[in-house]
Amino acid sequence: MMDAYVDDMAVKRIKETDPLAHLAECFEVVREHDMKLNPTKCTFGVKRGKFMGYLVMERGIEENLEKTQALIEMKSARSVEEVQQLTWRNCILRTFLVWVGKSEPTILQNIEENQGL
Repeated sequence: MMDAYVDDMAVKRIKETDPLAHLAECFEVVREHDMKLNPTKCTFGVKRGKFMGYLVMERGIEENLEKTQALIEMKSARSVEEVQQLTWRNCILRTFLVWVGKSEPTILQNIEENQGL
């Protein structure tokens, strides 16, 4: 299974199969789509590691405790200005998430149509 992001990808095996055959299949997909890989960023045979801010393990993906700890320790707003800043940030975030929600199906549909997925 291959998960592609903007400029990163993660390849993982769901079933215990031949890892070399699985990698060969993934490299074939990379070749078909004329993608380039940065060898210095490639890591193989990882049982546990960080990927895009998350901890990736054999049992699945978990949150990064460093990032969640920052949220837990975040101070509450103490003034009207701080509450207004928080409200404004939430408004911007909500607007962005609505835009992503509306555009993602279209983006995925275009990718599927253009690449025959």
